[in-house]
Amino acid sequence: MALEHPEAYTVVIASPSQREQHVRGTYEVWGEAMTPEEWRLVAEKEDDGAWAQNHGDTTWVLVHKDDITGTVLSSCETYRTKCMLRRPGSSSVEAGWYYGLTAVVTPVQHCRKGYATHMCRLLHFLLAPASSLPPFPPEWGSPPPPLPDDVRTHFPRGLGMVLESLVGTEFYERCTPGLGRAGYTFDKRHSRQLTWKLLGKSDTAPGPREDIAGEAGGSHVWDTLSREDVGALVPTLVATQQARLLRTTSTRTLIAPDPSSQGFATYLPDHTSLAPRPSWQDVGFPLPFGLRLQHTPTLRETDEETPIVLLSFGHFQLVDQLLITCLQGVTPQLLPSLLATIDRLTAHTPFTEGWVWGLDPQSELVRAWKGLEGRNVRENLREGDDAFQIGSIWYGFEGELADSQMWLVD
Repeated sequence: MALEHPEAYTVVIASPSQREQHVRGTYEVWGEAMTPEEWRLVAEKEDDGAWAQNHGDTTWVLVHKDDITGTVLSSCETYRTKCMLRRPGSSSVEAGWYYGLTAVVTPVQHCRKGYATHMCRLLHFLLAPASSLPPFPPEWGSPPPPLPDDVRTHFPRGLGMVLESLVGTEFYERCTPGLGRAGYTFDKRHSRQLTWKLLGKSDTAPGPREDIAGEAGGSHVWDTLSREDVGALVPTLVATQQARLLRTTSTRTLIAPDPSSQGFATYLPDHTSLAPRPSWQDVGFPLPFGLRLQHTPTLRETDEETPIVLLSFGHFQLVDQLLITCLQGVTPQLLPSLLATIDRLTAHTPFTEGWVWGLDPQSELVRAWKGLEGRNVRENLREGDDAFQIGSIWYGFEGELADSQMWLVD
């Protein structure tokens, strides 16, 4: 519903006490698997994450203008993300920033009053280039107070904002920058998913299948990657992302996350590790952050072609599934050995399925995946509530996401 007297409210960065209110609000919505104290500790650890440094993860609150340090009426978080863009007809890739919008929550007693919508509308006026925005609507009163200079330096003007919606699309479509402008848009191509059955567990006895180690071998061998290994591969991931942008044709400006953005490449497994350790996880066996094909490059190969798969073993706010957060360089010929390796790695977990986003449904890789016997492969759209539909808004130009893989999640 429309907010009454929008001129009475504004958006500010949360104070410590307002951050606590936000954490309590998010617990009520997403914290059912933990105790309130466990959830609070996760929030404290989040503030120490690589992605959170220097206001990289910022909590914003909607408050009364005459009580900006007081009661939170609605709150959210933004993640500052380095990105790449390629303009139509250009043969070069430029650098920029966008903001991920997440954890939009309103206290139960304030729901259905328009607070969250107004907060998200006002946020554009703090993060977007002023030249891309319409005049601030007089009926909204005065714009949000400008950020102090020492804080402003950590908020480069954003090209736009990106989110994964768990409440459908209509709410975010109303979160417009001013009046008469479009809000977030949702391209169905960015909400494609593929799930497959994991085959590492024995159907007749507890534990892994005895033959799984042999199936994971053969001519294609995959090395596991630690967090440090992934960090060392970031230049390769960056080169691949740049090459993908240069290969893709569009009448719009193409935008993709830059894997070198602080904390980005390993965000999901790092974030998952903040939660209490699940009972199935062996303390002495650190979970890998990904896989890389073990091979000797030929003279014609470059690092851009190196098959790399980034992983997260579930996520406490998502699902109990093996998650592929980024997939590059994997061909149909490599797929059986990759999946067999994943089977082996998940044999002692409760996971029964794997989940990957952002694959072209017409690609040879997806066709090969569907053709594998016993995998129960499903490739379809994420639709409806709780579906992680990817939405975006771009400031002053027509933009298009060129990467909708799971590492977008924040």
